[in-house]
Formats: sequence, structure tokens, C-alpha cells
Amino acid sequence: MFRKIGTIHAGRATGVFSLGAALLLASCQTTPAVPYVPPKETTFLAEQKASVESLKTLVTVLGDGISKLLARERGHGGPGTVQRVAVPHFTDLGGVAHSLGRFLGIRVGGVLQNDRGLVLIDAGQIHQELRKEGLGQGILDTRSLLDVAASLKANRLVIGNYTDLGQMLLVTVRVLTVPGGVTMGEISETVPKDSSVMNLIHVGP
Repeated sequence: MFRKIGTIHAGRATGVFSLGAALLLASCQTTPAVPYVPPKETTFLAEQKASVESLKTLVTVLGDGISKLLARERGHGGPGTVQRVAVPHFTDLGGVAHSLGRFLGIRVGGVLQNDRGLVLIDAGQIHQELRKEGLGQGILDTRSLLDVAASLKANRLVIGNYTDLGQMLLVTVRVLTVPGGVTMGEISETVPKDSSVMNLIHVGP
């Protein structure tokens, strides 16, 4: 015997609904297929938080960081230590210097000009030497840049590159010894891709 669990009213008709009938009805029903939606990737969101809020601030932070790094080395090297620093154009990860890379190289070099403890190699000389080596608009690799820096009598080389992270841009600079190429230090900052950054990315090769 089935136990009565409720009454269904449909208009004037009244019927008794048993537990057995409920189970039978449930077994006949089909559930529509629900497509699988993978969870959104969230692990990378934290890495996209900007460390600086503007391109101008980025240039200042990078330049000041390089100056402090070089100043610490001068303190170990004695008062007679002269640092001749070359700052070529920054590049993307493929080694290509776009308008953004040229802007960053020149502006970071401009910040370093205020450091009286070093001698900054003129950006025009670096570009001329790169053109002489057939690298003016080509791919800039570390070995070639070290050779160019050595030919200009530099003993320190600042190499900068940038990576597109979507809404952010990651910019990294390394300070190398010349000619050995030993890394003295590295600085990384992220900046939002606002209109000023986007204009430099999309203008010219």
C-alpha cells in the first residue's frame, strides 16, 4: 500500500498523489543538459596590479632605481671609480625597439643625466653605432648591445625590455657590466596601458 502524502487540485477535480506515483513520475522526467563552463582564471589577476600609475612616474622610478644601484657599487669601488653608462632603446621580448622602446630609453637616460657620479653615453652616439653595425631598426640582442657599449668605452650597460600583459605593461631593466655582461641588478615595474602608452605602442615601427 502506498501512503498518501498530499492532494492535487486541478479545477474542480481532486486527486490523491501517492509516494509511489511521485517516484514513478520523477523517474520519467529528464533533466536538460547543462553545458560545462570552466571557472574563470583568477591566479593572474593579482599580477596585473599596477606598481606605478603613469608613464612619467615609471620613467622616474626606473631612473632613480638605476642611480641607486650604481651608487651602491661606487661606494664599494672607491672615489676613483668612473661609471660610463650606455642606455640603448628598450625592446619588446622579440628584441625589437618600437616607438615606446625609444621613448623609454631616452627618458630613462635623461633621469640618469642628473646623477653626477656617472658619465652617460650620448643616445645619438649609441644609435649611430647601432646603425654602423646594421642594428638601427633590427633585433637588439644582449651580445650585440654589449659590443656596441664596449666600442663606446662604456663600462655599464642598461638593458630594458617590456612585456604586454593585456591591461598592463611590465617593464624590466637590467644593469650589466661591460664587456663581461654580468648582471649587477634588476628592476621591474608595471604600468597601466593608458592612452599615452597606447599611442607610443601604435606609432611607427
